[in-house]
Amino acid sequence: MKMYEDYIIKPRTAALIPKFDTLGNPITQVIEETKSFLVKMTPLEVIKHSIIYYGNDYAGAKKASKLILGGVDMAPVQICGDLDMYWFPSHSPSKEHCIWFALTQIRDIMFQAKTETKVLLKFGHSITVVSSTKRFRKKIHLARELQTTLQNRKKEITYVSNKAPDGSFMIREYTPYTYHFIQSTREIKKINNTKRLYLIRG
Repeated sequence: MKMYEDYIIKPRTAALIPKFDTLGNPITQVIEETKSFLVKMTPLEVIKHSIIYYGNDYAGAKKASKLILGGVDMAPVQICGDLDMYWFPSHSPSKEHCIWFALTQIRDIMFQAKTETKVLLKFGHSITVVSSTKRFRKKIHLARELQTTLQNRKKEITYVSNKAPDGSFMIREYTPYTYHFIQSTREIKKINNTKRLYLIRG
């Protein structure tokens, strides 16, 4: 299996599985679409590295998640909201056997045994984790709750119009990050008077 020095999570990345090389060093098996390869990083290192790459940090992502979800243990994290990448750990991230999963890449889960769950991923992969189906389903639910909450916060309001104290209006339209400012005549006079006073003082 091919080995890489490092790796950045992409929208098509499905899972990060902990492994060890021939010398006993922790590495990661990456599942990406139909491909699988190794990386000389632990799953948690890949998670942290990827969050930083997309402009955040692991501590901040974890803190935000816990604030939204109510301080849950083993909280899911947002890798990149714009790319809809939300991930969650199968166990405590500090544990060597912890597998990380991408929420959007899970197709289904199946009961295997009392403490085993088979996770069916897109593109045909499957991973059996040491976890009850109920416990694992709860992790999916929390990741989805985080995803939904953060997505709703970013939704644009169709039309907002507010009148400022200076008499001007700000209209926010549906087009993302598009604003139309309407300046009042009084504000223009105020600016002109300020310039005139500045010229006199100069």
